[in-house]
Amino acid sequence: MRVSVDVGYGYTKGLASGRAVSFPSVVRPAQTADIGVGARPRGYMVSVRRDGEADLYEVGELALVMGGRRSWETRAASRPDYAILALTAMRLAGAAGGVDLGVGLPLELYLSREEREALKARLTGLEGFVSVDDAPEAVIRVDRVRVFPQGAAAYSAAVAGEPALVRGTVGVVDVGYRTTDYLVMVPRGEGAIPDRSRLGSVQVGVGEAFEAVAKAVGRERATMLSSAAVERAVLTRTPLRLWGETVDLAAALQREYDRLGQEVAEHLRRVWEDALPDMAALLVCGGGGVALYPRLAELTPVARLVPEPVTANAAGYSVLLAQAEAVR
Repeated sequence: MRVSVDVGYGYTKGLASGRAVSFPSVVRPAQTADIGVGARPRGYMVSVRRDGEADLYEVGELALVMGGRRSWETRAASRPDYAILALTAMRLAGAAGGVDLGVGLPLELYLSREEREALKARLTGLEGFVSVDDAPEAVIRVDRVRVFPQGAAAYSAAVAGEPALVRGTVGVVDVGYRTTDYLVMVPRGEGAIPDRSRLGSVQVGVGEAFEAVAKAVGRERATMLSSAAVERAVLTRTPLRLWGETVDLAAALQREYDRLGQEVAEHLRRVWEDALPDMAALLVCGGGGVALYPRLAELTPVARLVPEPVTANAAGYSVLLAQAEAVR
């Protein structure tokens, strides 16, 4: 079974047989108990059984609300939460039995053979009996791992739906939770390759907006407000309640999105100055793509938000997995 998993700083995305999932990249050992008082927060209670022993984890929004923290480890292969996030995404996407797994790295890391091989080694042979909440347990065994470049994968998904894109210069902006990656794909022969002089990363992501709004609202109301509370309100599209009152976050969030989008756009104007006029398309994707798109669209009239921007890289891994299997 082919499965694609995109483990980001902010969110983990999974895709298999057309089924897509997304949840916050937060894991912590289970510490909650069902004592029959109300309902627990949304999210997942995940059991992973190996060698007869089962470990229980809170994953996603549940872990976030209960005080879990994201990992900021820059090397994917060293992230302590990576395996649990990947197994959760695979099971939620319907995986069972042997899996051909596609994952990704930011392009700058992908260019390092050491980084690619380390992640591949970390995941190859990953196995466990996995259950999520009350769903049936299923064995998942990772038989084969292929590592792909993020951003370029989203480009591959776009080209699969619009083959003519491969004949032009195409920019890609992948807006994440903590960082925003960018690259330019240029035609080469029958395909395309990244222009190494025009790729990179900006330390800007939508998580910064949640933090800024939490601080601003906290100062205004003389109270402490966590960025997790702001993020949960955005994630669940429910009003934020603070001291019995409903707090409207829309205007404050939009100001922060505009500020961050402008910061990324100004950076791209500098590094892409001579490439922008030649672009056939500028593809905006990632979990923060929708939020920052209005400012990024000001870069060029050929800017567009890709379909399903949150899972665009995972969709690209699926395309590349299928292509690799076809030539095997």
